[in-house]
Amino acid sequence: MNTLAGKKILVTRPRAQAGKMIDLLTAERATAVVIPVIATLEVNDEAMASRVVGRWLGYDYAMFTSANAVHYFDLWLKGQNLPWNEALPAWVVGEKTGRALTSKNVRRILSASDAHSAEELVVSMITGGMRGKKILFPKARQTRTEPLEKLLKCGAEVDELVVYETVKSRDAAAGLRKALRSSMDWITFFSPSAVKAFFSIAETPRALSWIKRYDIKIACVGKVTSSELKRKGLVPLVECKTPSAEEMIQWMNHWEGKMT
Repeated sequence: MNTLAGKKILVTRPRAQAGKMIDLLTAERATAVVIPVIATLEVNDEAMASRVVGRWLGYDYAMFTSANAVHYFDLWLKGQNLPWNEALPAWVVGEKTGRALTSKNVRRILSASDAHSAEELVVSMITGGMRGKKILFPKARQTRTEPLEKLLKCGAEVDELVVYETVKSRDAAAGLRKALRSSMDWITFFSPSAVKAFFSIAETPRALSWIKRYDIKIACVGKVTSSELKRKGLVPLVECKTPSAEEMIQWMNHWEGKMT
């Protein structure tokens, strides 16, 4: 039963990452309103570049928390005329990140089945013992500090290399202004950055008023994204453990079925 049939769902992911979500919603006969509120940009971390280049073959592990980090680190390597260190063990969050590394012929990909965030990944890493280990962490500029602090407390030596940043989409304002003039059934968020950008672009008081007026339901990925929503006074009806469009659609269908 397609309980999402006829529903309007706001998709806030960048279009390059939203394809699966759009396809699934179309199959459910729902209307996907795609307004990407964030974009990613390459960053050149000159302060760390020489250090990482000098130690590139001396790291014990690399740590990747997103496919974006893999993509932009690949660009960084090309800019430095360096090849991938295919033998370097890489700890990853999520299957998509692992697949991105596999495409670069990285042979030793380490993960934990219950690790769906950087915080959870670090718990698995620490269990294996990280004292004295040299870890390279290609990351976004806005990455949370808590996971890094845990690794440092356990005696690891972590080199943070900023390879990209997440910014508000310049093209989202007009689309959101139009969206806020009509009803919506669901809003979907896959990251805390998307939550922050959405409320910044749409203006928090106006956005909150719109959500309450139409009793719009919210689906999100992860505890951190959920916490960001709760700071706005909103409790997501769906909180997925994994960044999976399939899981999100499944739970949205579940709740729509309960409400009918």
